Amino acid sequence: MNKLTQYLVEGILGKSTEGVIILFPGGFKPATGGHLSLVKRYASQPNVSEVNIMIGPGERDGITRDQSIAVWKKLLIGVANVKVTKSNEVTPITAAYKYIETAKPGTYALASSSKGKDYDRVLKFIAGHAKDGKYKRKGVAVVEMAIDTAPALYKGRKDDFNGKGISASILRKDLANRNFNNFKTNYPETSIETVKSIYGLLTKKPIAESVLLLNEGGGAGHLAHPYEDYDLTFSDIANMIDAALGGTVEAAQEKLDGQNLMVTYKDGKIRGARNKGHLKDFAANSLTVAQVKQTFAGRGPIQAAFTEAMVDLESAIAALSPKQKEKFFANGSKFLNLEVLYPETANVVPYGATQLRIHHIKEYDKAGNVIGEDIQAAREFEGALRQVEAQNQKTYEIKITDPVTIRKSADFVKQKEELLKILKDVVGKRALKMDDKLGLYFQAWWKEYITNTGKQYGYNIEDTVLQQLINRWAFGNKETNIKVIRDGITNEDFKTWAIEFDKRDYAMQNKIAASPIENLFLKLGVYTLSNIENLVSLNPNNSVRQMKKDLKSAVNQIKVSGKTDANALDFLKRELTRLKDIGGYNAILPTEGIVFKYNGKLFKLTGAFAPINQLIGYMKFG
Repeated sequence: MNKLTQYLVEGILGKSTEGVIILFPGGFKPATGGHLSLVKRYASQPNVSEVNIMIGPGERDGITRDQSIAVWKKLLIGVANVKVTKSNEVTPITAAYKYIETAKPGTYALASSSKGKDYDRVLKFIAGHAKDGKYKRKGVAVVEMAIDTAPALYKGRKDDFNGKGISASILRKDLANRNFNNFKTNYPETSIETVKSIYGLLTKKPIAESVLLLNEGGGAGHLAHPYEDYDLTFSDIANMIDAALGGTVEAAQEKLDGQNLMVTYKDGKIRGARNKGHLKDFAANSLTVAQVKQTFAGRGPIQAAFTEAMVDLESAIAALSPKQKEKFFANGSKFLNLEVLYPETANVVPYGATQLRIHHIKEYDKAGNVIGEDIQAAREFEGALRQVEAQNQKTYEIKITDPVTIRKSADFVKQKEELLKILKDVVGKRALKMDDKLGLYFQAWWKEYITNTGKQYGYNIEDTVLQQLINRWAFGNKETNIKVIRDGITNEDFKTWAIEFDKRDYAMQNKIAASPIENLFLKLGVYTLSNIENLVSLNPNNSVRQMKKDLKSAVNQIKVSGKTDANALDFLKRELTRLKDIGGYNAILPTEGIVFKYNGKLFKLTGAFAPINQLIGYMKFG
């Protein structure tokens, strides 16, 4: 802020100003990497309190304002102090003038680079709102905060636009040509996952930014904790901390601790799937009601839960029209992905509900691979059931899995400082940088561990052997057989150790390596989950009491086992320490956690559920 601007600000508002609000009006059909770069520059300025992106009406080449808003939300994940609003003015400059007409007392600036016609409009805008200007308002200061920034240029294109400035008009041409390789050059600083998500949103999919596609369990696959994604940078983790504590994570949804089931309707009958084989050949080998019952024979309540779910769904689907059945299931190529909540089969969280919670509808090809995902179709399915009053069946209530609301933490500043300190300690200890990927942390941890072990045997490990062992133990790369690695080791004692370690010990060391990052996310989960509204549990207090009771029972049983089994006692100490570090019994909440999106990927936060699940599961399956 120059001296004249500083004088104006302090003269009107005093020296205690809270900061400048940046107005950034435009059509943004859609936003580009150039727009994003400017927003980030403004948002990072210490004297800026907020950047207000104001999106005008109208449509350009089929791109709507709603799509523009959805694109901005994807681009702004992890960017603080920015909001996206709608403007009904046709031109951006008119939108800015109209905004100031009713703006609260404060200091405002119009976003702009420091050159060209945009800058001329900024100077005119400032003059119009000056002390003697036509549009002056008491208590409102309009100041200059143009930013010197080089234009974002296209790189990596194979056309005449390479090296020229990024623009929305060129981006729209890339969309019209369905050229993703060119399209991605419009977002040079954005992750490829987010770019793919934006491309899909603008070319194929309806907007549904408040919901996500939940995938885990049964035939649906594994959902990762953030610390399992080695491509995340430490800056990404810092952004996740800020978003989770601030209640701004994208597409948050409760993760349910039930049993997963996938269901379709084929040749006039309901069919179930629990693995990929059931999905292949358009559900040719999927399970009938009788086969589901047989699959879980002898498992008491588990058998009842799945069988009654199939029976209820069959009855509900029978109430739909043939056209609706075809729309939702396409005779075996589309499946409902849902969670079975049945009190007698509760794992860790007793919800007290008997429900079938629908996540989404997935479409599969002949090989059983996903070719489409549709949350909106799942909502329409629930709506269709309600229209014919078929959502309440003999055993279950059939419902969509709704997004959750996360309040901003009341201790936001304190909790953020605590977690960022943990993160920076991890980074500093391994001499890493915030822009480094998590994979480098594990590389450094294992390099130190293996090298120190080699020293114990008087062995200066060859670089090739060292990297092969790191790849195998840190990153699970089994392409290089341990026997091949063994042949390259020239120290016999170390060779013997490495072979034995590979058989039984390296997985535990990986847990030890991950524990600082894992515990950080568990603590973040505890803080975040305590701010969730509209959980599925019917009686949260009863659920927590039962969870504590089950946990105490499991702990007591493991103690007894520990008298004859040292491994059981070590396991108990390890998991209780994890629980203690994140708040102990007070951290227990009536939920498994949440699922959220970051840069186009799905992750989960589970808080205290993780160690509790391990302890209770040990007695069930250990």
